[in-house]
Amino acid sequence: MHEYHIIERAVKEVLEKAKESGKTKINKVVLSAGERSGLEEGMIKLHFELIAEGTPAEGAEISVSYVPADRSSSLVVDLVE
Repeated sequence: MHEYHIIERAVKEVLEKAKESGKTKINKVVLSAGERSGLEEGMIKLHFELIAEGTPAEGAEISVSYVPADRSSSLVVDLVE
């Protein structure tokens, strides 16, 4: 279940970034994961959607890309729109 906690932290970061920029609704979130993180795109999206229910991130389009392991070993929030 460590994946859930990683994604939960990412959702919290997304919500913090949105609040800092005055957004009340999040339409798009771009994430990047390390190639060796063990995080699969479908799992990221499923957990993100579940965790984001009832928040400004609910229903946001989620895009996930993979980066070389030396750039990230986990999940990084790249963009919040």
